[in-house]
Amino acid sequence: MRVDAMRAALKKRLEAALERNKTRAEIWSCLAQMYVDAYAFGFQADPNDIDRALDAARRGVEFDRTQQTGVVT
Repeated sequence: MRVDAMRAALKKRLEAALERNKTRAEIWSCLAQMYVDAYAFGFQADPNDIDRALDAARRGVEFDRTQQTGVVT
């Protein structure tokens, strides 16, 4: 499986998990990190990825301020 296909599958699974439970801070932070990586490394080159990363990280921190991944992202 190609890297972009794996990233798309993971993103889809994270989004599906958030549909089931939007308060899971660790899922928000994982999604934020995916957007940061996409922006930083040019995966799928969407200029809105950095804004999406910030939004996802903020949501994660809103639900759990001690969740380190969200705070660092």
